[in-house]
Formats: sequence, C-alpha cells, structure tokens
Amino acid sequence: MGCSPSAENSNFNSTSNWTNKGAAAAAIVFEESLSPLLAAYSYPASQFLFNVVCSVLMIVVAVIGLVSNAIFIHLFRRSNSTPTSMDILLIGLAAADNALLLSGTPVYSVIALYTYRPSEQLMKMMNHLTVTLYPISMMAHCASVWTMVSISVERYIAVCHPLAARSLCSARRSVAVLCVVTTTSVLYNFCRFWEYRIDDHNRVVPLLRSNELYVQVFVHWMYFFTVFGLPLFTLASVNCCIVHTIFRARRLRATMSRSQLRQHRLAVMMIVLVVIFFVSNTLAFVLNALEAAGFFDNMKDDKYIFYCLMDVNNLLVEFNSSINLYLYLIFCRRFRTRFCRMLRCLNTTSSLPLPFAFPTHADKEPYSKTGLNLSLQRRNLNNSSFDVTSAYYD
Repeated sequence: MGCSPSAENSNFNSTSNWTNKGAAAAAIVFEESLSPLLAAYSYPASQFLFNVVCSVLMIVVAVIGLVSNAIFIHLFRRSNSTPTSMDILLIGLAAADNALLLSGTPVYSVIALYTYRPSEQLMKMMNHLTVTLYPISMMAHCASVWTMVSISVERYIAVCHPLAARSLCSARRSVAVLCVVTTTSVLYNFCRFWEYRIDDHNRVVPLLRSNELYVQVFVHWMYFFTVFGLPLFTLASVNCCIVHTIFRARRLRATMSRSQLRQHRLAVMMIVLVVIFFVSNTLAFVLNALEAAGFFDNMKDDKYIFYCLMDVNNLLVEFNSSINLYLYLIFCRRFRTRFCRMLRCLNTTSSLPLPFAFPTHADKEPYSKTGLNLSLQRRNLNNSSFDVTSAYYD
C-alpha cells in the first residue's frame, strides 16, 4: 500500500505517534505490517481492545505452536527407521512454521501490548526488533507456503503416479527441494531488510517503501502471485487430482496393496491439512487482492474494519502454523503411541517397536529375531510398489 513521501514522513515524526502506529502495525497482514499509511490511522481505546485480545490470542497460539512443532520434529528425528521423503518434508514444514512463529509474533502481536504508555527504551528496542524480524517473518512465511506445495506435489506423485515414486520421491530429493525452497525464499525477500530503517532519532522511517513503483510491483502484485495466487492454484489442482484418484481406487480396493492403502490414507490426512491451509490463508488472499487494487485507499472511518480483519487473518496464519502435530495425532496411530510414550503414558495395546509396520497376522508369530526377519520378508514380497509413506503412519 503506497502513500506519498510527505505523508510517510509525517507518520514517523514523533514518538507520541507510536501509540497509533504500534496498534496499526500489530493489526496488519504479514506483508503489510509496517505500512505507514495504515500507521497514520488511529481509533478509540474501546475499539483498540479487539486488537489487544487478538494479540494475546496470537501469543498463546504461537507458544502452543512452537512447543507442538518442536515435539513434532523431535518425534520424527528419534525414529530408528530411515526417514522417507514425506518425513523430511514434514520436518521442513514444521521448521518453517516455527521460524514464522518466532519472528512474526513480536512483530504482529507484542507491539500492541505496549502501545498506550511505552517507555522510551522499550520503544527503541521494539523499533529495532520489528525492523529486523519483519523481513525474516516474510522469508519464513514464503518458505512455509512453498513447503506445503512441495508436500502436496509429493503426495500427488505417490498416489497418482506410484511407478514414478521410486525415482522421484526420495529422501535426497526432498532435502534438495527444501534447500531450494529455503534459498529462494531468503533471496526473494532479502530486499525487505531495506524497506524500513532506524534514523538517528531511533524512529522507523521508510526507505524502499517510499518508492511507489516498488510498493505496487513488488509488495503488492509480485507477492500476491508468488505467495498466494500461484501456490493456492497449484494446491487446488494437485489435490483435486489426488481426490479423484482416491475415489476411483476405492472401487478397486480389493486389488490394492497394503502400501497403496497406507499412502491413500496419508493422502487424505494431507488433504485435510491443505483444506486448513486454504481456510487460514483465504482471508489474506482476499485482503491482499483488495489492497493491491486500491480498495482501502479511500477508507477513513471504516478502516477499523480493515484492521480487525487483519487481526483475524494474522491469528489464522499462526493457527495454521501450529496444527501439524495435532493432525498427525488424530490420523496416525503409531505416531500417537510414540507421543504417549514420550509423555510416559504407555499404550498397552501395542508392545512392538514403533518403526516397523507389521502385516495384520504379525501378532500370531512369536516375537523373536527370526520371526521379525520373516515378517519383514513377507512384507517386502507382498508389496511390490515403492512405499514412500512415513514410518509413523498406519
């Protein structure tokens, strides 16, 4: 969102304007959290309560998400089995989400909690923290979105083209994909470090944001297509193909191998994750499109509605970054058992080592080294297709 240089400078002329500026900054969608035009808008203290409530909720969700994603990564890394391509991509998604929560929460929620009577030292510290963390949060958001796209493409190959999964869905390729996504996200958003700067009076002033062309082309339209338009279109297309394949395969269920059945069940879980992703990012998609089209430029008193929508959007984005562990606990029995064991809540229904997925008749065989080897041999003979499903999924 652009504004004239004179208007921008007037927004940052005094520390007394920090109350309205901080309240606005905490309410802005991830790619526009520091917009000077929005920072110039003020609203009554009674209306500011909504922003504070959303900010507190964001902090709570962020803490829960950080702990959940850390547990998620820990459980996957503790597995004794060889990590699959799916495992590596899920770990990458959890890491990107944690980076987003760590860098985004101070920028989009903590600011609102000290905007009425901030001390000068606290204000200076938060100014520097915000200008530094804002670009990092944009990098993490971009990486999280494209990691989700990579996971959906991996599921598409495993479900719709199982013969190609052996060569395409490997752990090494997943690591390479994560490296490409991370590097591209960092390079693409690196210029955001120069969007704002701290002047000699410790005030946040626009740098690249004072350039109208930069704001319109990069901040609005390029970000709209690279983080919203293209990823959402790809996710919709790929998951429609997955759903079509799963429904078509139900009629041939009797001829499907155990590996294929597990891959289809895992694909269903990933579709649920993608649906949550769509719900959490649709509001950001709409607001970004309206903002790029200049819909909010002439709003005055109604701009508070825009702020409230931004609060809700930020909360939804953080919720989406905190949900991975709970979906796996719902859909994956072995992962749930491992989680309970980690909490010293032993699950008496299963006494076999978690990394192995035995056939249904395995419980009739004696649990010995010989029986274990025979069970694994039968499994390999009965499943001719390449299994890229997570070792935790059953």
